[in-house]
Amino acid sequence: MKVLISFLFFLSNILFSQIRLTYEKDIEVYFLGNEISRSQLLSGNTDYNFKVKNNTPEYLIISRYGFKKQNYIISEKEVVSPDSIFLAGYPAELENEECRENIFILKPHSEMEIKGLDMFEILANYKLEKSKKYMLVTSSHFKPSYAKLELFGCADHIKKLESKKYRFANFLIFAEIPLVN
Repeated sequence: MKVLISFLFFLSNILFSQIRLTYEKDIEVYFLGNEISRSQLLSGNTDYNFKVKNNTPEYLIISRYGFKKQNYIISEKEVVSPDSIFLAGYPAELENEECRENIFILKPHSEMEIKGLDMFEILANYKLEKSKKYMLVTSSHFKPSYAKLELFGCADHIKKLESKKYRFANFLIFAEIPLVN
């Protein structure tokens, strides 16, 4: 019996591991995992899965690129200094089909799983020691004005959505997520 209970506990941790990133009542965002691979993060691979839950009676718009982020790495509660910093470029103009691919509509009182939200990006190069434990601290603000700026070329598509009374979500994200080798 103890073996069965231990196995079920282990299985539930694997199947249901997620980290809540928001603490607001209108919208909930969860990272569907409990850790991030160091190599994946530092290589710029942002194929992470998220669950977004709309608790409002409104249609909400979220875009893949609407995050004004301030991410950094800590070890033993100390900020790790990067070796070098990358400069971010200007957004590229998107075509209509790209607008549809990068904008997500959350129906009222619904949830959606989204792959590849751009919130964990690190614009720096770090040399991390394998023997130390590290955490990614993510602090992001999903802002309607920033989302519209990053969706350069999507003005017509955004105007159509807003004419239907859809509105951009506005929320803060804060979390510490373990980095693993």
